[in-house]
Amino acid sequence: MLEISKEDNELGYLIGHSINIITSEGTFKISFAGNLDLYWSFYSFNFNGDEKSFTITKENYFIYTLFLELYNNIKDCNVGFNVEDGKHFKDKLKSSEAYNKEKLFENGVVTWHSDDFEYEKSSILKIEEVNDTFVVTFIKSKDDSLYDTFAVRIRNSGSRYEPFNVLFMKMYRKLVEYDPFYHQIHIEELMYQDKLERKLKK
Repeated sequence: MLEISKEDNELGYLIGHSINIITSEGTFKISFAGNLDLYWSFYSFNFNGDEKSFTITKENYFIYTLFLELYNNIKDCNVGFNVEDGKHFKDKLKSSEAYNKEKLFENGVVTWHSDDFEYEKSSILKIEEVNDTFVVTFIKSKDDSLYDTFAVRIRNSGSRYEPFNVLFMKMYRKLVEYDPFYHQIHIEELMYQDKLERKLKK
């Protein structure tokens, strides 16, 4: 099960649109806040534990391709800048503190520590490609105060992972433009549904 809805937030802390992606594991939300930063959060049907995960499949191929694009662009250090020496720029990013010391991409996993906290105490977003799916995991923050959260902040100014925050904004803009009510079925979605039906008949 995967459903998509949008909330129009023009007042208060949130502005623009919030995107809700409802999965069988819970609701994944991307919000654009009044501080001009993005927030990724997940509301699980399971209220226990400090780690929550959901899976993006080819059930909706548009959403799947957005995660594939985000994942591959981070892996390949492709932030879309128009520079003459592309290889030099990518090598510079790969050797940067954001890419290695704080481990944005390691062992096939994207790991984003929230820009809300110190690195060691922050809530964490992980994106991992597993076969033909993406497993997205949120790990609760370890703040000493009463304020602990699964939500992950992606700053558009002053992020520890700059300039990779640009890729998350590009994904958000595509989601805002997406109309779930006029969704064109992709052949990959039909193949995915056929695969599920064949599994159920076994």
